[in-house]
Amino acid sequence: ICRERYNLILFSNNVAKVGIRKYILLRVRLAFLFVSLLALLIIYKVMNIQLVEGERWASRARGVEMRDVQPTRGSILADDGSLLATSLPFYRVAIDPTVVDSALFYQNIDTLGQLLATFFKEHDAKYYIDLLKEDRRKARKYRILSKKIIDYEQ
Repeated sequence: ICRERYNLILFSNNVAKVGIRKYILLRVRLAFLFVSLLALLIIYKVMNIQLVEGERWASRARGVEMRDVQPTRGSILADDGSLLATSLPFYRVAIDPTVVDSALFYQNIDTLGQLLATFFKEHDAKYYIDLLKEDRRKARKYRILSKKIIDYEQ
């Protein structure tokens, strides 16, 4: 009597009558049946696409054209060509005045100073000439020529 009452309390109407073992077995069989039907449906669809609709899909695949789209440097483009993001590299210009031999350095220092003054527009040519001569005399290996950061287009 206790066992029957226990079964009736734990399980709903039909489950109490059938028993726990048969109930679990029924659920496993239903799950197996559902998964088997799903697998058969997938196999049917694959076979249908391969055998029945194969030529139609093959002709559509032949019509697709693949081509590389070369973006401008630093840009990330969407598939329609619109700009999503851009990142531009920036540089600091530096020089090592000790690399060049003395004759070449002193022969062209005036021209270099003039070109640096024209490009950066921060100081005059005499400033750059004196700066590079002093760095060469003190054997400095690295001199940043400007505080201005330039991009790759300059």
